[in-house]
Amino acid sequence: IGRGGMGSVYLGSDTVLDRRVAIKVLNSAHLDAPSAIPRFIQEGRVCAQLRSENCVKIFDLGVNERGQPYLVMELLEGRDLAQDLRTSGKVP
Repeated sequence: IGRGGMGSVYLGSDTVLDRRVAIKVLNSAHLDAPSAIPRFIQEGRVCAQLRSENCVKIFDLGVNERGQPYLVMELLEGRDLAQDLRTSGKVP
């Protein structure tokens, strides 16, 4: 779905609850950076504590078989800010 400075986000499926989710995984290039994994996990913990319609919901936090931490999040559909700026050149 997307890629950022520290992680990549993939479309996933929660087969137990039958819903689509977003899965953010820490890029393997950051696994050797001492602060990257704790920072990624802290991001998940902080987001899980937020209760706002403006923040994505966190469903799960774990580590995959490659040692990469991941976040399972609510899948939000729509445009992002970069798309709006490319289209209109400004934010209404």
